[in-house]
Amino acid sequence: MIFETKVTGIGEEAKYFFEKGQLITFGEHVLETLKDFCCYIELRPVEKKIKPGQKFVIDGNSFEILDVGEIAEDNLKKLGHIVIKFVQEKQTDCLAGGICVKGSKIPELKVGTKISIEE
Repeated sequence: MIFETKVTGIGEEAKYFFEKGQLITFGEHVLETLKDFCCYIELRPVEKKIKPGQKFVIDGNSFEILDVGEIAEDNLKKLGHIVIKFVQEKQTDCLAGGICVKGSKIPELKVGTKISIEE
């Protein structure tokens, strides 16, 4: 296991990003200006380097990691912040603080949903 957490809350506007294939996470100390757009998670340690080929998992639904932005792992470690972008194929515009995964639809998220990154 590289990273494992659970959802502790979901901002009122987060569903609009879900519809566009994006999941934005933050630890409990999310900035006031961003809280409505985020999925809040427990801040947990990242045990190993995050890299393409690993799996991003939401409640048992697995998505291949295609690309990892250069500051994504550091942001996740320090802030619980990451932008997960669901795409059909590898793209050249993965955000510096983001992870691009292969998939078209984000599974339903609720308080208690388990999120992990696995080998």
